[in-house]
Amino acid sequence: MIRFFQYVFCIVFHPLFRCIFQVDILGAERIPTRPFILVANHPSMIDPFLLCLLPFFMWNRIAPIHFMTAETRYHAWYRPLIKLLGAYPVPQRGWTMEQFFSSSIEKLKAGDSLMLFPEGKMVRQGRERARPGIAYLMRQSGVPVVPLHIAWDGSVVKMRKLRMTFGDPIVLSDIRSQPPSEQAEEIMETIYSL
Repeated sequence: MIRFFQYVFCIVFHPLFRCIFQVDILGAERIPTRPFILVANHPSMIDPFLLCLLPFFMWNRIAPIHFMTAETRYHAWYRPLIKLLGAYPVPQRGWTMEQFFSSSIEKLKAGDSLMLFPEGKMVRQGRERARPGIAYLMRQSGVPVVPLHIAWDGSVVKMRKLRMTFGDPIVLSDIRSQPPSEQAEEIMETIYSL
């Protein structure tokens, strides 16, 4: 069901977004077939929906893809829409990584993909420290991480030019053996270097 609605969203919004934004997409051929974790910086509210700008043939590799959202947002009036588009809630107070990411691991083990923002919030300028959850997810699921850098050219109000750059997939063995927080930072460094 989610896959179907993601295809419909893509068909409807792909031409509209192409009219609104001047888009440059680099490295899309690096996206593997699912499951994988797409990790990106988060400069705007519409970042998850920008995936509809990818060429249609790429959607066979991606869909269905899921997006984590806070419980408070998930229970807002627009819940039916974001649920159909792949959003799922994470506990507001997950006391352990296992509690916080249990739904995410289930989705990856079922063969679906995820899109995550390791900084944990929208960051329009500069950058924030990455949260260690991405390293935990890699360990628990064994799936690769695909880095994505989203860059808007212009002010927040006039975000018209957009560049999306996908990096080579990263597997756990590619990251130095170090604490999860440092592994997450290494992944964010890769994202911002694209």
